Amino acid sequence: RNRCPECQKQFKRPSSLQTHMHSHTGAKPYYCSWSGCGRAFSVRSNMTRHMKLHER
Repeated sequence: RNRCPECQKQFKRPSSLQTHMHSHTGAKPYYCSWSGCGRAFSVRSNMTRHMKLHER
């Protein structure tokens, strides 16, 4: 199992643990590429959902 060293929560996949760790570190590695937007997200799917707002 992949266990968070901060809160002991367990994850089935290492990638899920890595995404979860962003909640502890405050990291937001996913950026909106829309010109002039500049929003950043800790979870890729949240960025993808956000990008759809620009495409309306």
